[in-house]
Amino acid sequence: MPDRVRLAKDGQEVGVYLQNKSPSAVRIAAQNFCRDLNKICGCRAFLTEEANSAVFLIGILGEDAEIDALAGDTVKDLRDESGELRWESYLIKLLNGGRAVLAGHGRRGAIYAVYELSRLFGVSPWYFFADVPVKKSEALFLPKDFLKIDWSSVQYRGIFLNDEEELNAWAKLHTKDGTIGPTIPL
Repeated sequence: MPDRVRLAKDGQEVGVYLQNKSPSAVRIAAQNFCRDLNKICGCRAFLTEEANSAVFLIGILGEDAEIDALAGDTVKDLRDESGELRWESYLIKLLNGGRAVLAGHGRRGAIYAVYELSRLFGVSPWYFFADVPVKKSEALFLPKDFLKIDWSSVQYRGIFLNDEEELNAWAKLHTKDGTIGPTIPL
């Protein structure tokens, strides 16, 4: 379809660029992104430090020259009235040639970009925690001029679970000790 660009398809090898010195939290998000792509469309996504061959490019603004160059002047849209980058702001931008850059202000901004694109492709943020199934697709597409820019309206985000006793079945399946509490060394 001329109004959409295919980024990945079943059986295709898909490079996901991440700078070697990226923080561990961003690395975990990038690894999860590779796993998500594999689950969605059956492509073989893998992390690489070679930006030229990657389809998806993940990074932190101001810490990776390659990401800064690819984000280009779009970064101006992440700035507040005083010219500072907004707290945890991020952008997801489709580049010419069927590649996408996922860039954020600080590590949390980069992480939000990664998980937002996973969500747009069909992986619920509740995939792991609530066992929400992944929406399968034969290929992954973005609209031709795709650009998503966003930031948090509050400084710190999170969730509060008020039904801890209802989580016991989930905990038995997903934690080493079968509980939702912290593991306490003996």
